[in-house]
Amino acid sequence: MAHALYSDTSISVSRLVEDIELGEIALPELQRPVVWSPAQVRDLLDSMYKGFPVGSLLFWSTGAEQGARQIGADEKKRAARYLIVDGQQRLTALYAVRHARPAGASGSAGAGRPPTVPPAART
Repeated sequence: MAHALYSDTSISVSRLVEDIELGEIALPELQRPVVWSPAQVRDLLDSMYKGFPVGSLLFWSTGAEQGARQIGADEKKRAARYLIVDGQQRLTALYAVRHARPAGASGSAGAGRPPTVPPAART
């Protein structure tokens, strides 16, 4: 029988943000900087609130990736086990909103700079 190359897993938003906070989810070097505008962050939250699908996420299971770019500026407790292949903008936005910091093109939560949340997303 063939070995599965991927797994389909459901994870709660709170668990995803917690894994980012711990450092278990990080960014590979190939990821671009955060480019979302405050309006895109707001629209993501609005879509989630209304129960609309907001896409899937794709992670690369690396085991333990030392030196991966972390989301946010704070020190992480663990080495990354998963690198974000698809979903960086959405996850960075969720992380930034949870921490009441700007996210988007004007303030990045994704490349080691302090994350921020636009005032429109705080309401």
